[in-house]
Amino acid sequence: MEITSDKRRISAQSEVGTFTIKYDCDASSDGEVSNVNARIYKGDEIIGSANANQDGILGFSLHKENKISGYQLKRLFNKLIEDIKTILKPI
Repeated sequence: MEITSDKRRISAQSEVGTFTIKYDCDASSDGEVSNVNARIYKGDEIIGSANANQDGILGFSLHKENKISGYQLKRLFNKLIEDIKTILKPI
């Protein structure tokens, strides 16, 4: 996962096969992230989104015509969880 950051904004990106997950987060002045928003791309098309917060709440949705196999879905979901755990750790 590639992470870029300025003082209060954090962006990250991960690749999962032919999919790209782009993350945007707001950080407090001490660098702690409380919310993560993600967009899931297949090529240039957004096919889904996710969000999570420090309280353990996670939302995950895919567009109806996403054409993702069960295997691809498992890989995407596992990568989302792994990345979100990394992002939500204090910097």
